Amino acid sequence: MRVRFLGTSTSYGVPVIGCRCATCCSTDPRNKRTRASVYLESDEGVRLLIDSGPELRVQALREGVTRLDAVLYTHFHADHTAGIDDLKAFNAALGGVLPCFGDAPTGVSLRERFAYAFAGTPWIGLIPHINYTAVDSKPFYVGKTCIQPVPMRHGAIRATGYRVDKFAYLTDTSGVPAASRALLHDLDVVVVDALRWEPHPTHLSVPEARNHQPSGRPRRGSGVRWPRADVGAVSVRAFLIVRALSRSRVRAFPRSRVRAFFRCRVSSLGEAVARSGRRSTTSSHGCG
Repeated sequence: MRVRFLGTSTSYGVPVIGCRCATCCSTDPRNKRTRASVYLESDEGVRLLIDSGPELRVQALREGVTRLDAVLYTHFHADHTAGIDDLKAFNAALGGVLPCFGDAPTGVSLRERFAYAFAGTPWIGLIPHINYTAVDSKPFYVGKTCIQPVPMRHGAIRATGYRVDKFAYLTDTSGVPAASRALLHDLDVVVVDALRWEPHPTHLSVPEARNHQPSGRPRRGSGVRWPRADVGAVSVRAFLIVRALSRSRVRAFPRSRVRAFFRCRVSSLGEAVARSGRRSTTSSHGCG
């Protein structure tokens, strides 16, 4: 399996318009980050996109993403869906309708806001053309790849995490119910949203994310490996590796870089999570 982080910022992006904090004024390229999204290639060769944020075109060009077999949506917020028009390029590559999956409220929202994307056109690629299948907690297949939805809380709404084989991606969550945690056993790598050190009403904080470890133990390796405390601190949405094998099958996390996840190069993991170099209080929008 190959996993590439296309974006790792909050809904504002980093830097934030008009913000003069240390993170937004930083010259470190790791502090230039786009909205959260992941590209995944399964062992069966199925190409999946999790969320289509407003920088989808830029992300896909930067990381060489040219084809998709399906899009998985975590929830309906704009920073995870606003790039839907750029899916038309993948319609052209696919030669037809692009399947999309997510919870029922997200499907309703997308049909209201992007009705034209469901209407289709005889000229494939002129506009996006998608169909949407609502999923709850039952696994489903794209090609030969099994995908397990993981229902989560995101403030007052539902969000959906996804498990593919031994990898799970849990972004934009304020809590994972016990029934959903039961779906996260026997994993190699889990990626968990952690907005900032202080509590937040719609996202996990870093301490809370540390408490959301899945049940069970990895088959091999040394169990939990945490990023350095000065790395995932200030910069927003520090995606934490909460459980990673020393010999992970997920190529995005080779053994030599599991510990150095937050310091890895953009070329190896897509968009690297930014590093502040110190632990301090985040601003209201979470940029650092």
